Amino acid sequence: MKLTKPEIVKAAGIIISKAGINALKVDALALEMGITRNELLPLFKKDDEILMLILLNLENEIQLLINDGKKMDYSPEKELQYLFRKLYELFNQETYYLHVIFSTEMIEKDNNIQKILTRIKEIAKAYLFQLLEQGKQTGVFSNKIATSHLVKRTLGSFRLLMNDQHLTNKMIRDFRILRAEIE
Repeated sequence: MKLTKPEIVKAAGIIISKAGINALKVDALALEMGITRNELLPLFKKDDEILMLILLNLENEIQLLINDGKKMDYSPEKELQYLFRKLYELFNQETYYLHVIFSTEMIEKDNNIQKILTRIKEIAKAYLFQLLEQGKQTGVFSNKIATSHLVKRTLGSFRLLMNDQHLTNKMIRDFRILRAEIE
């Protein structure tokens, strides 16, 4: 059976959404996908490598959103709206990304995972900086506040929104687990 990255990421996302990051193991992934552990071993030697695949997939998704936004040839204001609307849609459709980004368990993970998370943040910051600078040059955004400060405020606000969404998703997941235990 030929395994595809999207299938693996989707199955891993189901596990994370149902039971959290610490439940994501090679054995659990094989079970979720209906395959044997041996079929996954050539791809994943350690459980953390599954998380790395998810993060690399998220990085790719964000880069695609950025590239699509640039292709639209929107004004900086419209491109900013497009970016955050698409990011919001992505995180609502693939809620496991929020679990991965906001999970306290991620702090304890492999150093390579931390590097990927940092790279994702830097990609977002650099793009937003460039977009806000364009907006300042065209007079759409205020020139009074330093762009780096605007980037921090904008990403911070979006992070708060997504963290609220993550907490809501976590409460729903915990409620489902509790109900399943009761039944």
